[in-house]
Amino acid sequence: MEWIYKISAAARPRVLMRIAQLFDQQLVPIRVCLLEERGGLLDIAITVEVEQELAQRIHAKLYHHVDLLSVDLVAGRLSTALADEERGRPAEVATHVMDAGEI
Repeated sequence: MEWIYKISAAARPRVLMRIAQLFDQQLVPIRVCLLEERGGLLDIAITVEVEQELAQRIHAKLYHHVDLLSVDLVAGRLSTALADEERGRPAEVATHVMDAGEI
C-alpha cells in the first residue's frame, strides 16, 4: 500500500539525510520526496510503498528524531491526500505533535 509521511522539521543541517537514512535502514525505497523550506521550518512529504505494519513502525521511529516537530502518516496517494485537504475532507491520518519538552 502507498503511504505518505508529512513531516514538519526544523531547517537544520542533515535533517533530510537522517530521515532518508531511517527509510534506508528499513530497506524501504523512497518513491517521492517533496521538500519546502519556510521561515526556518521544512515541510517534507515522503511517499513509500510498504505494508501497514512497517509504515506504522517507521512512523513511530520518526518520533525519536529531535529536529522533527510533527509527523503525519497518510494512507493513499499524495495527490489524492492533498486534493482531499483542499476540499476540506480529512484524510486518514495518524499524527503526533511534539511539545517543547520533547524537543
